[in-house]
Amino acid sequence: MYNDHRDWEVIEKTAFHIKLRSKCGYYQAYVKADGCVDLIRSYNAPFSESETRDWASIHICDLKDFLQRLEQLADRIKCNMPNTEAAEKAREVSFLFAP
Repeated sequence: MYNDHRDWEVIEKTAFHIKLRSKCGYYQAYVKADGCVDLIRSYNAPFSESETRDWASIHICDLKDFLQRLEQLADRIKCNMPNTEAAEKAREVSFLFAP
């Protein structure tokens, strides 16, 4: 499920950028032609064109590096907090980074 590109639908596309929204509606991505991504997460409700919601965003220009850092973070959590809910969640997402 997590590696299924069909979870993202294109909602806007030009020669310089593409805007995508996850089918669940809680994530949007604005990808520029230079490879940088603004990843936006809605917290209280899915995005809609007519409503503003609580959201947070992160600007990522090296997606591969960012994913590697998340993998390293998950490994640290598993090593340093082994019997916690945080470690269990880290174990659950470790398969995302498998080759």
